[in-house]
Amino acid sequence: RQSHSARGLRGCLVLAIRGTMSAGDALTDLRCDSASLSSNLSSGIRNQSVHRGMWESAVRMDGKLRHVVEEALGPGGTCEGFSLRIVGHSLGAGVASLLTLRWHELVPLFRQHAVHCHAFGPPCVLGPVAAAATSHYITSVVVGDDAVCRWSLGSTKEVLQAAAVLAQEPGAMCRLVKMAVASMAPAQTVGQARSLAQPAYSAAAAMSTAADTEWSAHLLRSLETTLAAANTPKLLPAGRILWFSHPLSRAVTPTTTAPASSPQAPLRSCAAASLVPHTTYCLLYT
Repeated sequence: RQSHSARGLRGCLVLAIRGTMSAGDALTDLRCDSASLSSNLSSGIRNQSVHRGMWESAVRMDGKLRHVVEEALGPGGTCEGFSLRIVGHSLGAGVASLLTLRWHELVPLFRQHAVHCHAFGPPCVLGPVAAAATSHYITSVVVGDDAVCRWSLGSTKEVLQAAAVLAQEPGAMCRLVKMAVASMAPAQTVGQARSLAQPAYSAAAAMSTAADTEWSAHLLRSLETTLAAANTPKLLPAGRILWFSHPLSRAVTPTTTAPASSPQAPLRSCAAASLVPHTTYCLLYT
């Protein structure tokens, strides 16, 4: 893309990769076991865990597109002097991240043209070490509690481990339902529920007590201890993560303040717990 017709002005060559559309794409998503990154990559990345299906897709795309992009960016090419941006969403974001990793590591011409990936709603594709090592040339954008950006085979195993702990806890299901109903139901709904003849799901049963709160805190500590001991390997989104969330959904404190009319007002970075260390937490004001 050129912003002006004059070819001598600097522009940006954009490669966009779509998300899941076909059954074959879905199979790529589901090939979620881990492979190892090539041994010819840099020391912080080589032999690290990677999403198998998306890595293989990135390798195939590399074989089809590398020479085309090299010709476009090289001397005399139609995009000579342009920077290189790779963008994608969902499955496309995962493949774009891994393709960017390959090209940044293996193609000096693309590094010279400042190759950078912008991944929107990215799946978990890299182990923690490799994910952090790519933070200067991959930016992942996560909105709210998007499960795609948190799910991996390792997290599925953790869910199963947590379910096994809950199955051994007497009355766990009833208590969790009570606490969930109490936290979500509007006041008028709770009042109406008092007339129901189902004790387990009545408003009285739904009201979360101090004992329930203490029990849930104890259960959470037990789950954390169990999962920490299991130390199940998990994948993460690649690169630097920008995590956007509505201010009412989390109790966080902005690190900066800005007048409502200022350009910075819609987006403020926050000092809050992050998904991973290379995450910037942001608030969306709408």
